[in-house]
Amino acid sequence: MEGKARFVFPIMISALIVFVVSGVVTFTNIGFRVDFVPRWLKTFMTGWPAEIIVRLIEGQVKSLTEPA
Repeated sequence: MEGKARFVFPIMISALIVFVVSGVVTFTNIGFRVDFVPRWLKTFMTGWPAEIIVRLIEGQVKSLTEPA
């Protein structure tokens, strides 16, 4: 990947993955209660920054280890 795509794609895919996984885990832990959506969004906003950092580091390591 070149240019902005190196950063945009990992951010978008990490947002999607964390959104779905945090929703499933939140539902598994508390069920569908009145405060489900606020708790889900809080969990998403907690997990997404960590995932973005991991994805960006992974992309940089991958680009350094691939042959030219």
